[in-house]
Amino acid sequence: RFAADTGRPEFDCAATDLVGQLVAAFEPESTFGYRNLEPSGVRVNHPGLLDGAAGVSLALLAATTAAEPRWDRVLLLS
Repeated sequence: RFAADTGRPEFDCAATDLVGQLVAAFEPESTFGYRNLEPSGVRVNHPGLLDGAAGVSLALLAATTAAEPRWDRVLLLS
């Protein structure tokens, strides 16, 4: 979102790198595809919006489509 709003190429590159990292972190054997890393180092299945699989999925959707996301309004980003 930050990269799209600023139009700065360095943020586009950083966003592309982050999308690649998220795609590489996909764990098909986990319950939701992504697990949250707790401060203790334990990886847990967490479906949450802020730090779980739902948030990862929405971030990937926003990064891979031209449509402006509407879901981020709950975070006061729009």
